[in-house]
Amino acid sequence: MNTLWKLTKEAARYKGLYVIAILSTFGLTVVNLSAPKVLSAMTGIVEKGMDDEGLSSVRNLALVLLGLYLLRVLFRFMSNYLAHRAAWYLVGDLRSRLYNKLQSLDLGFFHDKQTGDLMSRVVNDTRDFELLYAHMIPDLITNFVTFIGVLIILLTINVKLALITCAPIPLILISGVIFAKKVRPYFKASQKVMGDLNAQLQDSLSGLHEIQAFGQEKYEGERVRKKSFEQVVAMLRALRASAIFHPCVELLSSAGTVLVVFFGGYLAYQKQISIADIVAFVLYLSLFYAPVSGLANLLENLQQSLAGAERVTLILDTPSAIQDSENAQPLKDVKGAIKFENVSFNYENKIPVLKDISFSCEPGMMVALVGPT
Repeated sequence: MNTLWKLTKEAARYKGLYVIAILSTFGLTVVNLSAPKVLSAMTGIVEKGMDDEGLSSVRNLALVLLGLYLLRVLFRFMSNYLAHRAAWYLVGDLRSRLYNKLQSLDLGFFHDKQTGDLMSRVVNDTRDFELLYAHMIPDLITNFVTFIGVLIILLTINVKLALITCAPIPLILISGVIFAKKVRPYFKASQKVMGDLNAQLQDSLSGLHEIQAFGQEKYEGERVRKKSFEQVVAMLRALRASAIFHPCVELLSSAGTVLVVFFGGYLAYQKQISIADIVAFVLYLSLFYAPVSGLANLLENLQQSLAGAERVTLILDTPSAIQDSENAQPLKDVKGAIKFENVSFNYENKIPVLKDISFSCEPGMMVALVGPT
């Protein structure tokens, strides 16, 4: 939840675009919910028998339906384009902020960090924000509003059939929670390995001349292949869980449809529901289960986005060990002379690198520290 709250604050930077995109999403949902109702009304007129008045009503309803479809095109364009526009602005802003944050951190932060992994966070992990804000949030709003709206409409058509329709929902929600807990560690592992792979590629490509000079192409190629397939294995674990979850959701949704068709036919036989209402119910049924079926993709994308977002926010939230004082003054007329007096240094594993080193470096001089590596 902490990560989600941080992501919400990030999105607030472009709230104007998001508000319009979300309103367009609501409009799109209302249009989608209205169209089957118009079709049901047209079916009811035809069922009762056509006359001049009925023909006029059907013609008017057809024009209303055409208007709804045109509105759907407009709302879909505004929702998709504005959400993507805001999301990509956010990605560009985050990449810039993340790079500036890295520049502000002290050198100690980089002792145990790989350049390729940091590059992966700046370039790849920030890309997950686009997936979250341009796809998931609009889809989540659409699915939720559609689900509630269709449920209300189904209850107004026939309460018994509506309750039967809801029978598979608890099982789908329980399986969704289990799936989310199962798949998120796999996505986190995949993105970590991707960072390691980028680090390895960066090191290998920057030292390509040395690799060729010492004939180490086969060795380095095997290292890259091994790391690459570590990422493949991590992704396949996540996809295997997804491949199990998706059919389960579809099976439960299909079971609900079968129950509705069976009991709907029985109620029609008992003259407890009209043909027009059955047509409307079946049309709304697909709208009802579509958001539930989309839960699988939504949860999968959410876990992938959160895994990348955590890697980004981890750096943004890292405090710098070196802070400028309030009255700090910029350096002027720097001559460039550097003097080391009794300097010692060791890595976190306590392996000594420098011990009691003293020397001076005058402007224009070049000093090299040479060790066994």
